[in-house]
Amino acid sequence: MLKQQAFALIFTLLIIPFISKADGLADLNRALTTLKSNSPISATLIATNYYQQGEGKEKIVRTGKAEIILNDSDNGLQITYSKEVLSKLELESSERINNEDADTPTLNAIDTNRATELKSTLSAAPGIERTLAQATFLSEEQVIVDGKTLRQLNFELPVSSIIRDKRTRKYVKKFQSQYSVIISDTGVPLTTELTFNGRGRAYLVLSVKADGFERSTYQIVNQRLVKISNEGGSKFDSTFGYTERKNSERLTVPLIQKKRLADELVAIAEQR
Repeated sequence: MLKQQAFALIFTLLIIPFISKADGLADLNRALTTLKSNSPISATLIATNYYQQGEGKEKIVRTGKAEIILNDSDNGLQITYSKEVLSKLELESSERINNEDADTPTLNAIDTNRATELKSTLSAAPGIERTLAQATFLSEEQVIVDGKTLRQLNFELPVSSIIRDKRTRKYVKKFQSQYSVIISDTGVPLTTELTFNGRGRAYLVLSVKADGFERSTYQIVNQRLVKISNEGGSKFDSTFGYTERKNSERLTVPLIQKKRLADELVAIAEQR
């Protein structure tokens, strides 16, 4: 009898991690497939960024801020800039011609928010799926967020998911990354976080160190997974100098669209 109990306990301890993995990933993947609606959505994005090149007296700093109005539907993505923003773009374009080091915040913000990135803000599920397709699952754990017990799925990403250029990847000698997704009871992504750091060397004289992060939060709007906030940053220190980037985006969705959130969460739960 004791042997049977011991065997049952060992079996349970061995099988629980695999059940946990299957449940967490299955819930996440199931939720992502249901959150790709093309229903109309309107929102306002406020984007800010910071760029630094060099240090000390040689340091050059550029900052950026812009407000962008977004509308997405079956007809496509529409990006609208207010008259105020357009006037600033015109003025700053002239300033940049006269002084290439001029701080042009509106131009800087617009330049770093391309159509593909804006689209992924309003339709975030496909982007998370693409990241997961490259990731290796590590573990699932419980975390406490605002007094609630939630599940966090932890992954590892390859260097190719961060550094797109093949030639640059050849010189990377050490690389570490972690990608985590906190999900609700129904598997809906609530937050994602990416951190990475790497070291490289080329031709014995060129060395580079890099690290960065990105944190995002999400909500469901009109059966879409929408990226409500995003913060990121990176630092590169090489033989040729130091650069640092920071960015922040905040999305505001009209209240009338947010009211549908509770009904959509219930619908996802019923599909499980």
